[in-house]
Amino acid sequence: MARTATTENQPASNVAEVLPQLASLWQQGELCDVCLRASDGLEFTAHKVLLAAASPYWSAVFVGAGRHMQGGSCKRRKTPEGLLILEVVDIDSGTLQLILQAIYGQPYEVTEDNVDALLAASNFLEVACVQAACCMHLQRKLSLTTCWRTLAAAVRFCCEALCEEAMTFIQLRFAELMAPPAQSLLQALPKHILLDLLHSPAITFNEPAFFQVALTWVAGNDKERLPHLPEVLAAVRLSTGANKPRKTSAWAISASDQAVQDAMREAGAIPALVHLLQHGRSEHVADVTSMLWEAIVNNDASKAALVETGGLAPLVYQLQAAADSCIHANALHTLCVINPANKEAIVAAGGVPVLLELLNEAPKVQSSAADCLGGLCYGGHAASQAAAQEAGAVTGLDLCEHQPVLAQFYRDRIQADESWARLYDQTLEALVRGSASLCTQSAANRQAFKTAGAEQALQQLMASGATAALREQATAALAALACAATPDG
Repeated sequence: MARTATTENQPASNVAEVLPQLASLWQQGELCDVCLRASDGLEFTAHKVLLAAASPYWSAVFVGAGRHMQGGSCKRRKTPEGLLILEVVDIDSGTLQLILQAIYGQPYEVTEDNVDALLAASNFLEVACVQAACCMHLQRKLSLTTCWRTLAAAVRFCCEALCEEAMTFIQLRFAELMAPPAQSLLQALPKHILLDLLHSPAITFNEPAFFQVALTWVAGNDKERLPHLPEVLAAVRLSTGANKPRKTSAWAISASDQAVQDAMREAGAIPALVHLLQHGRSEHVADVTSMLWEAIVNNDASKAALVETGGLAPLVYQLQAAADSCIHANALHTLCVINPANKEAIVAAGGVPVLLELLNEAPKVQSSAADCLGGLCYGGHAASQAAAQEAGAVTGLDLCEHQPVLAQFYRDRIQADESWARLYDQTLEALVRGSASLCTQSAANRQAFKTAGAEQALQQLMASGATAALREQATAALAALACAATPDG
């Protein structure tokens, strides 16, 4: 049997000489079997075998799944002589020539003028050597004036190493980049590029920095960009622990996310949202009120910031002006979580009469209005009670026979099924606690509760396995209902 020769006794390969020979044939137009037509009409002949070897894209076009495709970004046709012509519709002749020079091993130069087009084309055509050269050029040129553009390009074209370099640079120089004049470079980014950055898992800003970037971009053109604020803030990714990111959206921030709320406040999100609530488009109102809720719930500092910014008046206005019950509910819930120390501001903004009117609206709005009124009047808050009476209500809340909506709502709540009651435990506690306060203030209030069947409902609540806190409040309310008559306030 003949022995197969090994590489040890074979002549040395001349593979290193092949590419220069192919380049020489290419330059002379010899043995070329494909013609590439650039977007501006200029044509370049080439060798399919080398294009396929250098680019997975060209390999798919010539021998893979794409060889029968027509149209799209690479249209094909043949000349009468049988030469295949491919129209590369999205790449200009200057860029295509540089890519061909790289494939054929010829010198080419990456410059500030051509790097963007070269990176995009090499990414599309999957010519790794050109993409690497572009990334190296952008990395060498990283500066305050180029870092945002570089980061955007790295994210768009999945250049991981370049993205890490750009992120490191931005984090080290973040304070400078957020201040004039460098901030104008961030503000010059188109919205779609900013959203790409905020969405990308490769971007590793902390949460205050995310919000600062978003709001700095909006500040670059308040008039045109404020309507986009909900969309921009919704793109911000938040940490949920263990470095797992998630995105904001309506009602997405839990009550335990105080760090996120603090970041929103420190970055200036609350004044921006209030401004948008006052001057933005009507279609954004629901998103804005939802975000305000997210920003302040269970956070006293953020609640105070909302009041200081003048946010109560536009929220109360939305109660009157918005036709959508969802918007009513969002604004009402936002009012409900205001610190009790700010009740005076809610009353001054005209909130109480509007809330009383909403007791006659749809059940969802009625429920939110009752919650808010209970919170305002709880504890004998004189200004809220006076405002309610001026609006035609009995002392504290309207529980008389002329408008028994709240009493009925109260009774229905505590007689509801167990799963529903658990969902509203906190609201029930506030309402029951509020009823005890109201009953000690006025015999008329006690009578209104009794007429509505409150005693029976409270007793049923005590026997229904309610929470300890709710049973305690119910006991106090029953005691108030049974107390001796006192002079009406």
